[in-house]
Amino acid sequence: ERTKPKAIFGFGNFVLQWASEFNGVTIWRGRKMPVKIGKHICWFYPMLSPAILLKQRRGGSASEDERMFQFDLKRAFAEVESLPEAVVHTPVDMRRGVEITNGDLSFVRKALDWAVKQPIIGIDYETNGLRPYAKGAKILSAAVATGERGFAFPFYHPEAEWLKDEVPEVERLWREFLKKAKGVKVAHNLAFELEWSGFFFGWDTLRAGRWEDTAVQAVILDERRGKQKPGPLSLEFLAQQYFGINLKKLAGVDRSDLENTPIEAVLQYNAPDSRYAALLWEKQKALIEQEGLQEAYELALRRVPTCILTQAKGVPVNQTEVARLQKKYAKEIEKTEVEIALLPVVKEFQKLKGTPYNPMSNPHTVVVFKDLLKRPEVVVIDKFTKKTKYSADESVLSQIDHPLATALLKLRKYNKRKSTYVDPLSIGDEHSVIYPDGLSHAQFNTIFAETGRLTCDGPNWQNIPKRDSDARELRKYVEARTRHLILAIDYGQIEARVIAMATKDKLFCKALWERYDIHMEWAERLAHAYPSRVGGK
Repeated sequence: ERTKPKAIFGFGNFVLQWASEFNGVTIWRGRKMPVKIGKHICWFYPMLSPAILLKQRRGGSASEDERMFQFDLKRAFAEVESLPEAVVHTPVDMRRGVEITNGDLSFVRKALDWAVKQPIIGIDYETNGLRPYAKGAKILSAAVATGERGFAFPFYHPEAEWLKDEVPEVERLWREFLKKAKGVKVAHNLAFELEWSGFFFGWDTLRAGRWEDTAVQAVILDERRGKQKPGPLSLEFLAQQYFGINLKKLAGVDRSDLENTPIEAVLQYNAPDSRYAALLWEKQKALIEQEGLQEAYELALRRVPTCILTQAKGVPVNQTEVARLQKKYAKEIEKTEVEIALLPVVKEFQKLKGTPYNPMSNPHTVVVFKDLLKRPEVVVIDKFTKKTKYSADESVLSQIDHPLATALLKLRKYNKRKSTYVDPLSIGDEHSVIYPDGLSHAQFNTIFAETGRLTCDGPNWQNIPKRDSDARELRKYVEARTRHLILAIDYGQIEARVIAMATKDKLFCKALWERYDIHMEWAERLAHAYPSRVGGK
């Protein structure tokens, strides 16, 4: 307050917490945010801790984090004098201009008549689940907003006061708005809004007009994902980064149980999300243009509706084949467990510890191989910390010539296949990923891989084994619809081929025509050039 700095450079996670109540300095470094310290508002630059960086040094050489630290400092010093005045949003700013209703049809008509004419309109749903295909899935409420004004109203919330014949009219008004909006419709994590819109209001809404995605913008500007919550692609994180406000903390609702939250609280929570989607889009749009990343953003944005339409089609799963595989793997697991229990060293463990040996317990297995069998293979050196530790993972067991190691590898293989690739595809399983329509609607994520590739979950169809001849039978439960065929397509070394097309390098093109494994060559070159970083054979 006395010195009134233009910016504060905060080194380490403790300073980040002090300034913003957020954690994760490794994700925050390289960014800036407006903060209010006492009565003074200024910019805050989270930086890595120099003490940690010195500890990371290996053999006297700087770590990659230290190299980034230098770039962060240079960039901050270069821009800090020309920064605009920092502005921190308040709870009053968050709710200013927000109007809500519960049961007034004329209000909804007026709000959507206004929204359809806006050049930029933020859109947000609150739902009772993550996917619309689940039994009892509902859109609880919807909100539309610009940076100055917003409206929120209920759809299928239990406290919604619509008359029975008014619900179809609310649906019609919303469907018409989605199709006829003149400006850009902005959502944060557009995939979510599109999937729910398509399911409830027609899949043609996905291609109607111009949709924009602030989460895709964020990943184009900075692809880091991190592991902490909230993550850097969340609206909560980005609202803090650009506006200095913690939206979710101020909302004060239980996001995991909005269906049982009073409707007024849900609507007051819903509306600011749509407002900050609109505000954030404009902020990030300016940065994308400044960095010359428009084309990258456009390409990434195009993938979103295509992936959602793919998810909507779903995958038929043959339940007879699933049941056969469940039975087969359960039998193999039981047989292998009996083999393990009969081994002399296992009986010795039980006598020594006074407890049954659990073949799925790493600590139990380490005791057997380290203390009873005296196998040196379980002693490993951590690749990064260089500290000695004990391990019984797959790479260790595969080096040990002993009946227990062989049996454990077999047991883990069958357990993995059953629990990961078979059980979730059974309609009767408690963690089943099969929806009431009998289909698997896996989720294809366009923003979560730092490399820009797709990821998949619920289940991960990208990860079903195909190279292991024994495990290829797992693919048999995927079946084509009646009078349809399944066509498998794969790009071979696509990144390398794109580079070859761009450079037209004669030797490189020749190598690819001759099916040379260029990825392996690159891996070997990197491993030889940087053995301390890459390691391995």
